Amino acid sequence: MLKFIHLFFIGVWLGLYLVETVIEIVGHKTKNHILVAKMHYYVDIFIEIPVFMTVLVTGLLLFDTNKFSGLYAIKIICGLIAVSANIVCFAFVAIRNQAARSNDLERVRKISPYVWIWWAALPIALVPLAIGMHFKGLL
Repeated sequence: MLKFIHLFFIGVWLGLYLVETVIEIVGHKTKNHILVAKMHYYVDIFIEIPVFMTVLVTGLLLFDTNKFSGLYAIKIICGLIAVSANIVCFAFVAIRNQAARSNDLERVRKISPYVWIWWAALPIALVPLAIGMHFKGLL
């Protein structure tokens, strides 16, 4: 059951990447940067952080020190990098939200490119999923 919960929340987390991408693209095209900054912040606070923390906790509970070598080690390290990148991204989202709450449009625009850091982590986040699928004979 724990593996199912872990995989389910990985899927939700990946879906959130797409939701946040739509929010950011629409914000850029409509020039409504203040609203987008606030929306992305609330998605992170109420949905994404609980989701990736669930992935982290279930992953830690599933961790087997006896297997920590080879592909399993790569899987764990890449998973931790993905979670860490999400935490860094949230820091920028939170800073940008503060600027948005102050109606500091210039600062919001300056910080916005850093919010896209999560896309740099996406390929790294897919590595553990692919390795896990490989172990189960699905790839």
